[in-house]
Amino acid sequence: KLRNEVKLLDADAKGLMLTYQTQAELQRQIRDDESATIAQRVAANDELGRILDEQLEKETELAQKKVDLAQLESDLNADNIDLQIALKEAKTELIDINERIIGQESEQMTNQVALGKELLESQNELSLIELLQLQVLLLILMQQSQGN
Repeated sequence: KLRNEVKLLDADAKGLMLTYQTQAELQRQIRDDESATIAQRVAANDELGRILDEQLEKETELAQKKVDLAQLESDLNADNIDLQIALKEAKTELIDINERIIGQESEQMTNQVALGKELLESQNELSLIELLQLQVLLLILMQQSQGN
């Protein structure tokens, strides 16, 4: 029963991975679009993080079932070298999933920090503009008061 479940899940795995990769790439495009607002870009980056977390969970779940099946079959026939190799390959696939998605999450977190800095710079720029406007207004008022 577990073998059939793993076969069915494995058949869907490539499509699942490509679906998540497409969703993630769409969010990266929004995040990296400098014509979008900072709020839109931050929201896209947050959604990217959610997609990557979900992808890691789903792909890990499938890979763990493969490990469980390979472990069960290897335990039942410990002398079978092919089953031992299948177990090692299943464990390696699990490690590969973690490495691949964690690498993408690192990129997402780096961009989260960069967007935060960009937001702060924008706020500082606005504060400077407001300060300059107040100074101009003050100069105008001073000139008007000296003229009276």
